[in-house]
Amino acid sequence: MSHPLICTERRILPRLLDTLFTLLAWIGFGWLVCQGLINVLQAQPDAGARPLALNVSTISMYLLIALINAMLLVLWARYNQRRFAVERRQRRDGLPDETLARLSGLPAERLQQMQVTRSMVVSHDADGSITELRAREAVLGFLDIPTLDTID
Repeated sequence: MSHPLICTERRILPRLLDTLFTLLAWIGFGWLVCQGLINVLQAQPDAGARPLALNVSTISMYLLIALINAMLLVLWARYNQRRFAVERRQRRDGLPDETLARLSGLPAERLQQMQVTRSMVVSHDADGSITELRAREAVLGFLDIPTLDTID
């Protein structure tokens, strides 16, 4: 099979939105942590130095646990990078177009149309059989192109 049936394309706008939301989430997380630390340190200002020392030791313990967790995460990532650096499994050959058409219940020419169409909506019934195929092209959003086929 020369073209995969399902492809996903990452465009610049979704990637920028993902980056922006991730950055906002980290900023929010950092703000919440700082606010929590400030509240803990200012909780009992008239109680003297002893509660402040207890708070500092508690905060130090949290930071130590966070550091250990971060180190474990980095070690696990490095281990997996080395472990999976070489693909040990063999990639299976794709199904021939005739077999794929027979298994999906579509005519071979319809399967070829699906392979050259950039984007397509495939509707299924409760049994998983294909009931409708609609091509979609992304020009400015999604513009519906008339239904290519309705399977009876």
